[in-house]
Amino acid sequence: MYSSKRFLFLLIYLAIILYGSLIPFQFHFIPWSEAVDRFIHIQYLQLGISSRTDWVSNGILYFPLGVIWGFAEGSRIKKGAGLVFGLLFSGLFAISVEFLQLFFSVRTVSLNDIAAEIIGALIGALICFVFRAKIVRLCTDLRAGSVASINALLIFYMLFALAYSFFPYDFLVSFDEIQTKVTTGRVAWWIIGNGLSVTVLLFLIAEVIFVLPLGVLAYRSLCARTVNIRYALIVLGLIVGLLLEGGQILLVSGSTQGISVFAKASGIVLGGLGYRFLCRSGLSGIRPLIPLLWWLGIPVYVFLLLYSKGVLGDWLTWTEAVDRLNYKMLMPFYFHYYSRETVAFVSCFLNLSLYGVLGGFGAVRTWYVGDYLPSAWRWSVAAIGLSALIEFSRLFIAGRVPDFTNVLLAFIGSWTAFYVTGILLNWPWCSKEYKA
Repeated sequence: MYSSKRFLFLLIYLAIILYGSLIPFQFHFIPWSEAVDRFIHIQYLQLGISSRTDWVSNGILYFPLGVIWGFAEGSRIKKGAGLVFGLLFSGLFAISVEFLQLFFSVRTVSLNDIAAEIIGALIGALICFVFRAKIVRLCTDLRAGSVASINALLIFYMLFALAYSFFPYDFLVSFDEIQTKVTTGRVAWWIIGNGLSVTVLLFLIAEVIFVLPLGVLAYRSLCARTVNIRYALIVLGLIVGLLLEGGQILLVSGSTQGISVFAKASGIVLGGLGYRFLCRSGLSGIRPLIPLLWWLGIPVYVFLLLYSKGVLGDWLTWTEAVDRLNYKMLMPFYFHYYSRETVAFVSCFLNLSLYGVLGGFGAVRTWYVGDYLPSAWRWSVAAIGLSALIEFSRLFIAGRVPDFTNVLLAFIGSWTAFYVTGILLNWPWCSKEYKA
């Protein structure tokens, strides 16, 4: 019912769940009989608003496990049997992991977690089981390297953007909770806090970049209609901005500000009009801009990277820095466990993106000079070295803590971005029907 590749992926993801569920590995022995007795009497906790994010994150962790089981192969009966078996296995695995957590001192075991994990696996399996044909078709189109691949990629990105925008899905469930949220200072007509700062400006730029592909999707959809493209993009951009930003009001961890609506609308418009320029000029039309992108983009990128990592402050002495060194800094995702789920996820995504930019730069540079495969390793090694140097430098900055998990994320981000960008540069982006 499952191919060897899917089975290998299943084993890898089970290992990831186990690692994430037991970190920071503070084992303490308790007798087996006591562990069984404590597990039998675990409680269903009354969760407040602050605990809702943690509860939902348990379901999210098991969602991909359900997705894997939802792709069972064979006849309809075999697919159904595979789905049932997968859900039973997911439930038993969740229960086993929760029992194992009794032997690790900082972990909390409750019926809430088991329920969330089973629900997460169930939702993932049912989504893939119901929409399997459409997902398979989109994946097939994605591998074709044709116009259909572009449409499939943009649809997948739209789904990712929606999922990311409302993560971690800690929705408020009553009008009183919404009223309390509005009065906490995390909702503003214009800008939250003390006005426009460098950090806020960088955040707004990131919001613009984030929705650029949605602008491309909007433009490709609007080209078949007899409408004014510019006005349609502006209206659509404002609608998307209002929906995405307004939806944050309904999240415990969300923040809503009016300026972000215009940032997202600007990203939609820029993405659509930029894609029209690309269709008219072709990829060959942007080749003369590559040296300018290289010599101006790299210094700006390095500055923003150093600024975002906080290594531009006052430095400590060598002795003070060495005293701060701790083995926990080398443990993958150690600090993520002690962070809120949204902070941990955004941190991972930010580091993947920051070093993914370097891989993207490398792919564009490689496409420009005509080399390919050897450069993938060179740029990945460069990302590893740069990340390691930055994290080591954070030892010398008061108030900053190095996390060498980012070295691993740098490799993954740069390699993935290099590989994906290299493929995208060979796709037929400049189709005639989109040159209007």
